Amino acid sequence: MKFITSFKRDMKSFFRFLMIVLGSFVTAMGLNIFLIPFNISAGGVSGIGVILQHLFKIPVWFTVFVLNAVLIVFGFKCLEKNDLINSVISSLLLSLFLGLTENIVSVSEDMILNALFGGAVAGLGIGTVVAFGAATGGTDLLALMVNKKIPHLSVGNIMLFCDFTIIVLSAIVFKNFSLILYCLLTLFVSVKVTDYIIDGMDHSKSVYIISDKHKEISDRILLDIERGVTGICAKGMYSDDEKTMLMCIVRPREVTKIKRIVRDIDSKAFVILSDVSKTFGEGFSDKF
Repeated sequence: MKFITSFKRDMKSFFRFLMIVLGSFVTAMGLNIFLIPFNISAGGVSGIGVILQHLFKIPVWFTVFVLNAVLIVFGFKCLEKNDLINSVISSLLLSLFLGLTENIVSVSEDMILNALFGGAVAGLGIGTVVAFGAATGGTDLLALMVNKKIPHLSVGNIMLFCDFTIIVLSAIVFKNFSLILYCLLTLFVSVKVTDYIIDGMDHSKSVYIISDKHKEISDRILLDIERGVTGICAKGMYSDDEKTMLMCIVRPREVTKIKRIVRDIDSKAFVILSDVSKTFGEGFSDKF
């Protein structure tokens, strides 16, 4: 039994590491294919890298490596031990993949397409890394450090200020202020995709069912879907009747099964579906 538990834990750690590697690689590809060749910056240390590459011919991967190393050294108190280790690994991997893919050929010369796809691909990579307990370094670590010293400044606002400052600096260096628009487009798409990946991996649905056949419905859900069901005492204020309302949290793909079960048992049942952004506990995420 201990062997099985240990094996499952090891496999979970290996899968987490594999996803951090994949996320770092995807982030590097998004930067090298769509953004760096066209001087488009989404802020962060990679944005500083683009500027330094233009001014001093310093490779972006080297700038990312050095700046992330400095930020991790000064910001290690802001991270838990496991998160720190994962962040160090992710930062090293990002620098490595940026170096290995720096000569990859771009697929389009269109600035808008590069801004959109660069933000989407980089956001996909960053979101994957963050969702599995690491950080790609950069302005997020800097924001944590500043927030610890000045608590009334939120981490999000600090990151936004840092990224916007880097974007404006890029426009000044390249003497192209229309570049700000492309950079802002990239930043917006990147943030949205990152948030979607992080929240989407924990996305669930809450289902509330009011039916006179609540026992039959709950038994079917427990048997067919293997999800826990909670019975909540409820009272109809119009009819003054007391009923049992069922509450169940399921994955989005399981909603169709729930609807089919309810329809088969009681087609007149009252069903409420709503989105749940985070779910902790057995059958879902075990990390608060």
